[in-house]
Amino acid sequence: MNDIAEYLVLSILKVHGEPLERRLLYRYMYEALKKAGVETSLTFYEEGYSPQLEGVIDSLASKGLIRKIYMVGPSYTELYREYLEITESGEEALKGEFSTKYLEVASAVVREAGIEASSATGG
Repeated sequence: MNDIAEYLVLSILKVHGEPLERRLLYRYMYEALKKAGVETSLTFYEEGYSPQLEGVIDSLASKGLIRKIYMVGPSYTELYREYLEITESGEEALKGEFSTKYLEVASAVVREAGIEASSATGG
């Protein structure tokens, strides 16, 4: 693995600790890249979608570093939602000094998002 985006995806999934909806991963990635101050080839559109990130996710899944899970959506108009989770191989790939910085950035982004979510729901 030599792509910063791959490290960040794995870091976010590891820190989150449970399956993460793909759309939420896009938001976390955007925030993590801003916070880390790194340049990548990823382009994010207004609605948070990134076609390049889609390729990173598919690549990580084909390498067995993440797993795609489909869960029932909240309404009849949304039958299934795609969630992602890190595999044991993905966690092994994260070991090393290089990934420490990205784990810290991912922790901050996930923690801040959790705080925003709980304050939005009154928790």
